[in-house]
Amino acid sequence: MKKLAAVLSACVIIALLAWGISIAKCEVLTDKYSDDFKNAYQSNSMISNDVEYFKVLECDDTNAKVYYFSEKSGNVLTFKKENGKWIEKDWEVVWSQTGSASGVVWPYILQFFETGL
Repeated sequence: MKKLAAVLSACVIIALLAWGISIAKCEVLTDKYSDDFKNAYQSNSMISNDVEYFKVLECDDTNAKVYYFSEKSGNVLTFKKENGKWIEKDWEVVWSQTGSASGVVWPYILQFFETGL
């Protein structure tokens, strides 16, 4: 029984570490690319202007994925850098209070509970 508890404890610790490292990575990327993506969602007319905040999930020299959060929805936009400018290439509604989307974005899984979906 003690062995099982130790294994389960180790699994929980590893999962929490992975989650924490993922959040830290996104926070660093968001800080680094803040000016590039702060208003980039405005190229998508389907996303309302009430975006509360955004998080850069992935970014390298040519591609980026950014999560935009508002009270009504969560959206992930994919961008490609062309001629020095970030151009939107894809859009995914992750969750919406008015539609049928009710997913989550790693590592921001707690927003599922915050929004009451």
